Amino acid sequence: MLKSIITGAAMLVATTAPTLAADIHVYGPGGPLPAMKEAAAAFKKSSGNKVIVTAGPTPQWIGKAKDNADLIFSGSETMMSDFVKAMCGQIKDAGVEPLGGRTGV
Repeated sequence: MLKSIITGAAMLVATTAPTLAADIHVYGPGGPLPAMKEAAAAFKKSSGNKVIVTAGPTPQWIGKAKDNADLIFSGSETMMSDFVKAMCGQIKDAGVEPLGGRTGV
């Protein structure tokens, strides 16, 4: 189900020194939030790493994401392209991987 909801994800290239904390910071729009929370809970259960998911309208989280995002998710490839621009070079186009894209009928 996660693949059918989330059509884009990108790993950020770290711009600061790595930290010792195991927390993973994830940001994106509100639409895929239920699936992302479910995935975060499953990941924590299997890895022990806490995943902090922040979602909603972009202006509410983009500033904080620039400081500490480990992953950005989107609801569409177009939206992810906008996030790539908004993150001012912190997301590399080559690091964006569409998942569960729709095909024409």
